[in-house]
Amino acid sequence: MKSYRKTNFRIQQRNQHLKNILEENYYIELGAIDVNILEDLLLGHVVSLDDIVYEEITNEGIGQVLDGSNNELKYQLTFLESLRYKSTSNKIFLTYGVLHYKLPNDTHYSYAPIVLIPVEIDYHENQIVVSSEPIVNTLLKNEIQASLGISVDPLTSNASLFDIHEYCINFANKTKFEHAVGNY
Repeated sequence: MKSYRKTNFRIQQRNQHLKNILEENYYIELGAIDVNILEDLLLGHVVSLDDIVYEEITNEGIGQVLDGSNNELKYQLTFLESLRYKSTSNKIFLTYGVLHYKLPNDTHYSYAPIVLIPVEIDYHENQIVVSSEPIVNTLLKNEIQASLGISVDPLTSNASLFDIHEYCINFANKTKFEHAVGNY
């Protein structure tokens, strides 16, 4: 397993999009990335964007901006790149696992990423690489703990894809909400 630079991410409360992927256009829908590609990423290998992006899903899925245009991915990646360069505090995450949940005072269901994998994207070279250890979506975790009084364990250090997958299953089981494998 790759040894990552230990980075303590502080996810600010204003990042409400991390609690529901359907509310804002901060996501590029990727579908379910091949497990071998995800393992390669987690091991620190540089991977081609073509190996994680399925244009049929991206052109029509969550985060779509251009009404199914073939330029959708290019537009979205350019936007993400501009956000990242605007401020180094803006981070790009590949997500793993989605929790489908409705808290006691909510009127609708939300879909939130469970695990965030920090990545760097080189749009011009068409490459992606993991930049730090995967982390739990702390906004989701804190909301679950505050609303349901359920304590959620942290993700283990140097987590493998298997560890991350098991973590998502346990997170969903503990909260009694549904979980789906999906990447954004």
